[in-house]
Amino acid sequence: MTSPTTSPARPTSEPVAVVLAGAGARGAFEAGAIGRLLPALADQGRTPTLFCGSSAGSINSVLLAAVAHLAPDVAAKEVTEQWRRAVGGSMIRSVGLAVPASAVRYAAGRLHLPLPPVELLDPVALRAVLGRWDGWDDLHRNIAEGIVDAVALTATDLTSDRTVVHVETRPDRPLPPDDLDRGIVYRRTRLGLEHVYASSCIPFLFPAVELPNEDNVPSWNVDGGVRLNVPLKPAIDLGAERLVVVATDTVSRPQAATGNGVPTAIDLADQLLHLATGDRLLEDLRTLTQVNQLVKAGASARTDSGRPYKKLPVLVAAPELPTDIAELVAEIVGAAPGGPLAPLARALTRVTGLPGTATPDLISFLLFLPAFTRRAVALGEQQADKLLDSPDDGWQE
Repeated sequence: MTSPTTSPARPTSEPVAVVLAGAGARGAFEAGAIGRLLPALADQGRTPTLFCGSSAGSINSVLLAAVAHLAPDVAAKEVTEQWRRAVGGSMIRSVGLAVPASAVRYAAGRLHLPLPPVELLDPVALRAVLGRWDGWDDLHRNIAEGIVDAVALTATDLTSDRTVVHVETRPDRPLPPDDLDRGIVYRRTRLGLEHVYASSCIPFLFPAVELPNEDNVPSWNVDGGVRLNVPLKPAIDLGAERLVVVATDTVSRPQAATGNGVPTAIDLADQLLHLATGDRLLEDLRTLTQVNQLVKAGASARTDSGRPYKKLPVLVAAPELPTDIAELVAEIVGAAPGGPLAPLARALTRVTGLPGTATPDLISFLLFLPAFTRRAVALGEQQADKLLDSPDDGWQE
């Protein structure tokens, strides 16, 4: 990791949490947005000390926690460069290697040989790519030294049908109580590659990850976005008093890209995906607004854990229009180095009979190519700049 050019700014106000949604390759947008926001937050005396993420948001959470000891501008560059250069081609190559391996596993299963198929893609090559990242020592040290209060990664426990929040924090910081009504449980752990992989393990594409539960009994975990794509609740439970939320769906309706003509199966898949990734966030933000209004009006109440409700200012960075990210895909599929993808995109459109823009919108979740991630980083930076130019630097109650 890069050495800091100056000492990192220390928080001078209430604890600030960065909450990062699940988004696949759209995580590049998140990296661009939070990278631009980090120096501004430091100038405000609001350096984040809590990082909560699901799926691709879990990747960004560990990246941010690992560079928290650096000067904000250096930390921002470290995170965005990971998406600009490292994730792209190597991730695509690893998936390419996984396809023939999966074909062999499938054939073996059909012949009843001792290599049964598990899911559509073999995870070995993908794990190798994620495993090349060397920031774990920095992450653990930043938590131990108090630069970071906690890192929380969500996963969906198929064994118990709950959202499991894997939390690394100092031993003297208690974990929040489980919220059984919402199906959220907290587990103290030393985070590692398996937790990131479990949080970002897309169902049907990659096999579930085996992790021990609270009784040290194996449980099976998949993508945290299945049940809790934007982990606002864990961030609040961990003590956040300000929230920086970075999502890749617009926070107004409509959320999904729309087309003309008779809806197809791909249109439906697009709508369902946005329902899973965006609708819960809209409902959570609406609830948070209502609580803020009640507290401002003088209402007094306590949470299930006994803490009094407080106003929680929120800074939300998200695309402005539902087609913003889909348009990035449209830009690159016909131009180098995205050119080779153009025939595939056109073929998919013809096969599905799709009249609208859902195809590039769906592709954006899996397009781990530098041609896309660079543009997505830039889009995140542009959106963050607009936020910082708005009243109160984008903070809202």
